Amino acid sequence: MNYLTKSKIFLYLCLSFSFGVFIASFLKIPVLVLFAAAIAAVIFISIFWRKKKITIVCFAAIFVILGIYRFQAVSEKANTENIYGDLNKSVIFQGLIVTEPDNRIKDTQYVVENQDLKIKNQNYGKILVTMPHYPAYQYGDLVEIEGKLKIPEKFNSFDYQEYLAKDDIYFTMYSPKTSFISSGLGNPVYSAIFSFKNVFKERIGRLLAEPEVSLLNGLLLGERSGMGEKLKNDFSITGTSHIVAVSGFNVTIIAIIILELCLFAGFSRNQAFWVSLLAIISFIIMVSAPSSAIRAGIMSGLVMVAIRAGRLNTISTAIVFAATLMIAVNPKILRFDVGFQLSFLAVMGLVWVYPILDHYLKKLPDVLKIKSMLLITISAQIMALPVLIYNFDRLSIVSPLANILILPFVPLAMALGFLAGIFSFIWIVPAKIIGYFTWIILTYQIRTIEYLASLPWASVEIFNFGIGSFVVYYMIVLAVIVWDWRKRESVKI
Repeated sequence: MNYLTKSKIFLYLCLSFSFGVFIASFLKIPVLVLFAAAIAAVIFISIFWRKKKITIVCFAAIFVILGIYRFQAVSEKANTENIYGDLNKSVIFQGLIVTEPDNRIKDTQYVVENQDLKIKNQNYGKILVTMPHYPAYQYGDLVEIEGKLKIPEKFNSFDYQEYLAKDDIYFTMYSPKTSFISSGLGNPVYSAIFSFKNVFKERIGRLLAEPEVSLLNGLLLGERSGMGEKLKNDFSITGTSHIVAVSGFNVTIIAIIILELCLFAGFSRNQAFWVSLLAIISFIIMVSAPSSAIRAGIMSGLVMVAIRAGRLNTISTAIVFAATLMIAVNPKILRFDVGFQLSFLAVMGLVWVYPILDHYLKKLPDVLKIKSMLLITISAQIMALPVLIYNFDRLSIVSPLANILILPFVPLAMALGFLAGIFSFIWIVPAKIIGYFTWIILTYQIRTIEYLASLPWASVEIFNFGIGSFVVYYMIVLAVIVWDWRKRESVKI
């Protein structure tokens, strides 16, 4: 049997490019070395052209080199190492607010794109400005800003500088002097979405109180800034933070749960697919369509298409190709964007791990789709677990229980919350009635999370979870996946 099909060769080349980006995110390799390696690969291809395996290995090496070069080319544009001397003085520039303001409990963060400030003849684009809530500015406002630029600082193992750099943000500024210049300079589509979103949040705020309204804003709008620190910590302890995060981790799980509930309610598979796809699109629009949400939507959309076609186990190449394109556009997301990592790993968990669990537990009854929803959650978390531990230094023991108790009610809370908000524009009486039932569901979720988080054995703190642990974990997981795949192939033969 020829295992080196065109599909698999294409998959290996995509993985090679991503592997090159991964290498470059840790090591800087001289361009001359890359050039020499590429020339050597081309020579080997010309000599051993008739030997398929050697040729494929050489092409894979070229794609690794391309991945390394792509990452380093992007990083070179953002080199700020030689400008520290210019950061000790106050600067004045005109900044255009290019994203939605992030209103936090103590302050507001704005991403501004400077219009005229240059340092050493380089325009460093976006700056993250943190300032008091007032004066308040909006997306598309042009503001004069005076303050001191700072290089983002690293926090323990978290590389905040690179995390911001993936979005072309290379400087921060705190409490600057500002003055309004003009407004309405942003994209009109985004302006309309942000405007509706702000009014929608205001209407929801009239129907619900804290902390329920903050949870609903997190579910519908992907906003966590209004949630109290204790509730955020409880979500982290119980392993349910993903339900209020903009990533494929929550989008995919929720979309599949919606599909399962639709099937349980008597919808056809085709109808359930369109309802789930509409839910994905609606969520992306409600969270204002940032790049992270669009990436999450693409990942989860591919899974929905595969489920509709009944070929979930054959979608791997399409998902890897989509991820490779995203990495090619912005190489830094592979290492520094946790949302992207969780999106990809959660989706691959559904593609690779879920069929295994479902096969070995097929004799268990699937009452009210509880088994399916539990296996979906566990499959995604098995693949995403190392990333969650590395970023949050915590392993949640109660996560499976918390997710099975919470997740089935997430789509219902989102649907009722959205309806309550829409009715608040039309007729307040049904809005309040729907809002009351929404409050009941949200209160149940919050109380459940608080109770599980209060258990002494709810989670275990894990520190110093390094690259070696990553490698060992995924080697074991991939070994199990390959073993199961070979076992099934041998049965077919």
